Amino acid sequence: MTMRTVGLAPRFFIAVLVVLAQSPFVAAAAEGDESSTLNFSGDARFLFSGIDDDSDEASLRVRGGIDWAVSPGFHAVIRAATSASTRGNDWQAGWFPAAQTSTGLAPGSVTLDLAHLRYESESGLRLRIGRFQETLALPAIPDKSLDRKDSDSTGISYSDGISAEYPVGQGWNLLGIAQYAPDGGATNRPRVPLSFDDEENPVSGYFALRRSDETGPWALASLSYSVYPDSLVEDGRRENYSGLVANAMRRIPVEGIGNLLIGGSLGYAPDIPQSASASSQSRVAWQATANLVDFGPRDQGFGVVYMRTGAGWLISPDLADGRWLAEARYRFRPVPQLTCELRLRYRRDTEDPLAGTTRDIERDWYLRLTWRS
Repeated sequence: MTMRTVGLAPRFFIAVLVVLAQSPFVAAAAEGDESSTLNFSGDARFLFSGIDDDSDEASLRVRGGIDWAVSPGFHAVIRAATSASTRGNDWQAGWFPAAQTSTGLAPGSVTLDLAHLRYESESGLRLRIGRFQETLALPAIPDKSLDRKDSDSTGISYSDGISAEYPVGQGWNLLGIAQYAPDGGATNRPRVPLSFDDEENPVSGYFALRRSDETGPWALASLSYSVYPDSLVEDGRRENYSGLVANAMRRIPVEGIGNLLIGGSLGYAPDIPQSASASSQSRVAWQATANLVDFGPRDQGFGVVYMRTGAGWLISPDLADGRWLAEARYRFRPVPQLTCELRLRYRRDTEDPLAGTTRDIERDWYLRLTWRS
């Protein structure tokens, strides 16, 4: 196993933990202060999948961590994560600020996918500094996102930076993230041809206004904006790349059956690569989904989604630019800790590829089991 050198970010986090260890909060905890607690959590996910006539694949992801409530409002969070695949593994351990594959870390890598300090005030303000994860996806059975979803499926991805979230009334929260973008792009990086080798602008931004009700009529309503300074490189010039996304999901109770979740997303990119400008739809991405959840025994659910991205939409973690997909997924929980999912999916290019090449078409499926403690 190759061990990577621990960089500045983890050294900073460890240094802050040392300072906390010498603080009055921890001293009080040593004397039996009930405000200081340790919470352990973990999960394991197994996935068996196949694509067209290609060989099948099995993959596994395991995560385990600690949430240390140092004092009221202050938390130190750390979690280790690794994955493995029958198609090959890159056995190594390290901090890995940059992506290794299109889904984040390569199978076989071991890292800390959470390592941050969190402050939560009585007013509802939540601050995080370090390595954290954030997702803004439709709360559907096929939970797709047009702009942000960390550690999807058996992948490992995260954000290094600072985030702040604050309630602004009527159930709405305002979220802001300043994320470090290393050379090569962060583990949740957008797709090529965006470039992240500009040392003068190593920070990307994400802002969202969102509302999510667990039992109310609106399962999700949100508006988000992503900006990647000087990341769009063409003809020797660097320009900003950005995307605006609106999400909406409505919950409709169906008496005697369960809940119907209907919703969708719409995204728009103001500036796109010149190579993607031929189609009027190149700047747009969208999805629509319908789901029946909480029906029958064992919390069953079934959902379908149709998703489409223009050739200039470069920030969806679920679908590459210039493609569309149709997916059906079934979920049930035999016990509260175990979630079982079966997916069938069809993907293809939305536009004719370059002359001399064939249209890319994929049919795939998976069976996924997730155990959470």
